[in-house]
Amino acid sequence: MTRLHNFARILALATLLAAGLFTSARAAEENRLLGHWVFSSYEIAPWTSEQEIPGLGASGKRLLKVEITFAPKAVITKYKSLACADVGYEITNFPPDALFQSGLPEPNQAAIAKKMGFPEGLVPGVDVNCSAGLFSYHFRDDKTVLLAFNNIIYTLTRK
Repeated sequence: MTRLHNFARILALATLLAAGLFTSARAAEENRLLGHWVFSSYEIAPWTSEQEIPGLGASGKRLLKVEITFAPKAVITKYKSLACADVGYEITNFPPDALFQSGLPEPNQAAIAKKMGFPEGLVPGVDVNCSAGLFSYHFRDDKTVLLAFNNIIYTLTRK
């Protein structure tokens, strides 16, 4: 092989490596969920039946003030049902009718989403795939994200 061929192979390899690093850095940059959060409030999910409501208040309080950290490869929290290693993140943009895994009641999911403080149109979010399950976090704004868990909608605020 000539020097020119070796140089071309090295240049191609360097280009592929740089592209991979750029893609990883860009993915981390777009994942607005990474960082430290705290469960700051909760409300009963609007799809919950009347019979289920009385028992949910105590469940909701259990997570208040609990901290959660979304790291590139793990979700760290003392609440074991949400913690995991080898986490997978997927950036999302859902219309109101798809929020909370399409759980908002019909006929006007957009009005319910607006009442919950979400922006009009597509709502940015992150799906978190853990060994404990798949969790969808929906951004109200840069410092506030909502999670539906066991018929309760939790508000998390950035620390």
